[in-house]
Amino acid sequence: KNYFVPEGEKCLSEPDFQIELKRHKDILLIGYDTIKKANVTYPLSNFRAAIAQHEVDHLNGILLHTYKENIQ
Repeated sequence: KNYFVPEGEKCLSEPDFQIELKRHKDILLIGYDTIKKANVTYPLSNFRAAIAQHEVDHLNGILLHTYKENIQ
């Protein structure tokens, strides 16, 4: 299985809303450490990978209800 489905994903931005989403089970989060001035990579799996994908969604302006709107 290449996917992880958190049981009822929620968000503090929408406290009364929850949805089951299929998230990638394993991801490689790539970024830049401005203090060390170096590229960084973080291999993440399961719940940690789902959290990172959720937060990257926010950086891209996507909230959980956006997924529901796209499903309907």
